[in-house]
Amino acid sequence: MAKQHKEVGHNIGPWLLTYADMVTLMLGCFVMLASMSEPVKKDSERYRQAVQSIQRAFGLPGWFGNTTGQQGSKVTAEQLVEAVAAKAEELAATHSNEKGLPGRDSAVKTMYVGPQYAIGGAVPFDENSAVLSDSAKNDLRKIVDQIRGLTMKVEIVGHTSKVPLPKGSPYRDHWDLSSARARAVLDWLSDPTQGGIASNRLRLCACGSTQPLRDPAYNRTDWTFNDRVEVLLTEALVSDYEEVAAPMSTAWDGTAASN
Repeated sequence: MAKQHKEVGHNIGPWLLTYADMVTLMLGCFVMLASMSEPVKKDSERYRQAVQSIQRAFGLPGWFGNTTGQQGSKVTAEQLVEAVAAKAEELAATHSNEKGLPGRDSAVKTMYVGPQYAIGGAVPFDENSAVLSDSAKNDLRKIVDQIRGLTMKVEIVGHTSKVPLPKGSPYRDHWDLSSARARAVLDWLSDPTQGGIASNRLRLCACGSTQPLRDPAYNRTDWTFNDRVEVLLTEALVSDYEEVAAPMSTAWDGTAASN
């Protein structure tokens, strides 16, 4: 006698219906976000369709009421779309994936692109002095061996300790002293008889006493760690700045000629 097989039905729990509703709502949300991902003109057909769709879904007097803002004020769907479109247009005006495409505010640009790497450690200086010692020049020779032939920008950063300058010092303050130290290193590196590094690869920065390596520093040994110049190799290429300088120089020559 053949065995009777009991038919087993599919027992779908109530949670599955809730899950399906949630997925449907998420899909609708993504579709709405995609429709507003690009700026649209207020008088365009796409704008009108977006307003009508949001009105039907979120609120308009006579449908399901208006959406409510943070302060309890009612915001119509049209106002919501206008706000989103205005923000998208504002962002699109100053951001672009295309290289060299100017935005609305062409004076804004990214500075010091990429990370910076310390080369050869810190070049030491005597207290309250901006004169390169023999040991500092030896350190610079090692640095030159590492950066010669490269095409990246080199940043020269001057630092000082927080020890007050003595009376009669030729420097006005720590900013002046750190700048003089950085300039001494720059002059040595760009000297054809010394470092021989092209001057258009170098840029100078003075930090005064604002970035000590040791803080607090209670004795002369600690102070010497802060009296230094750092030579940093950046990822910015010299050619990147030449591409920007060329059109600016042309525009300046044209303006000068017209005047």
